Amino acid sequence: MDLVFNEWFLEWHRPDASMEEKQKVRCLTDWLLKNEHRLVVLKKSPFINKLNDFRRIYSSGFTGIALKTFYTSIVLNSDNCLLIEEPPALPTETTNLLSVGNYKSDTYLFESAYVSADKIIVTTDEKLRKQFENQQLFQLWSVDELMKHFNIPC
Repeated sequence: MDLVFNEWFLEWHRPDASMEEKQKVRCLTDWLLKNEHRLVVLKKSPFINKLNDFRRIYSSGFTGIALKTFYTSIVLNSDNCLLIEEPPALPTETTNLLSVGNYKSDTYLFESAYVSADKIIVTTDEKLRKQFENQQLFQLWSVDELMKHFNIPC
């Protein structure tokens, strides 16, 4: 199954993230490394920009090690990550929903998910999930829903 994570995943690597967030990041990284599931990431996206920024800023300690593992073992591994070169054109319904409110910055998530069969976006943004709850194309899951669905131990 293909999954799209937004920046919460990277934020939870920060030194000031809660212990619970750091633990979930570890569990999810381990799970991604041990399963056939993969991330889908748009190469030119806020996710990749933040990942590269964080790798420069946090080069040591838990954050540095965890980000290095994530980058080298998942992002750079085509078995674990599908890197999208060019964003696809999104359906009108999706662009319309993104244009209402402050969701334009989330376009990259939908562009990434659109190329996958499952079209699952894992997000902590409850407003975004609510905005898309009545459409049929994309599935927006919380982190806890993902962990429960796949019975990810943590």
